[in-house]
Amino acid sequence: ALYSVKKVADEIIVVDTGSTDNTISIARDFGAKVCNFDWIDDFSAARNSSIGRATSDWILWLDADEELLPDSRDEVRRCVKRKEAFGFLVLRQDLQTEHHLDQATEMWLPRLFRRHKDVKFTGRYHEHFDPPLEVIAKTEAKHLYPSTIKLRHYGYIEEL
Repeated sequence: ALYSVKKVADEIIVVDTGSTDNTISIARDFGAKVCNFDWIDDFSAARNSSIGRATSDWILWLDADEELLPDSRDEVRRCVKRKEAFGFLVLRQDLQTEHHLDQATEMWLPRLFRRHKDVKFTGRYHEHFDPPLEVIAKTEAKHLYPSTIKLRHYGYIEEL
């Protein structure tokens, strides 16, 4: 995850919810801003902590078991230059096996969006934006758009 966004991110924020491995030292050595967050069984609370610490104009949200595909870096750069855009839908590929990277379930998700005081997550386990990004975009006279940005998600691969 960290390596995949290094060339497009002005800042990388890692919110650690209690890892017991080398996550914190690896992230710090990589140049990420690492913040501890006591896990309270609430994914939205952790996400809100991360976006609340962001200082850049745009947020690209990735989980630790995801990567931004290299071919998508230029598209990220193009997207954040669009003044009329509030955010972008990104295609996340959920892999099922490490031996077939071309076989995945795909889902469109709002993962690239402007930092804004009203952007907040709700839902302990299935976090989502509340209010929806479309509503916030409309108040700013901006829009959500599809993109060609792709994330690859490895979390469902049993071998890994």
